[in-house]
Amino acid sequence: MLTSLDELLGSPKLSAFGHPNAPSPVEQHTLRMTRYVILALGILLVLVGSVWTLQGANLLGGSFMTGSTQWLVIGLVVIVAGAALLKRAVRSNH
Repeated sequence: MLTSLDELLGSPKLSAFGHPNAPSPVEQHTLRMTRYVILALGILLVLVGSVWTLQGANLLGGSFMTGSTQWLVIGLVVIVAGAALLKRAVRSNH
């Protein structure tokens, strides 16, 4: 059952900020925290991917991955994935 004329006409509900699509303060907090998690995950992936790439390229020793082309490729893929997350985290700020 419709409770108001706005629902009947399909008028957009205005947020506290007066814009129909503006996120609420709770949604803003959630979006901000999500951005920080994506940013942290992107940084972690770039760092781990860098270590794996260096080990695969035989520039960083001390592991079974040292000198393995497989870990060089895996490291590069992880770096690209981390960079994509970093780009997404930075762009979602705007």
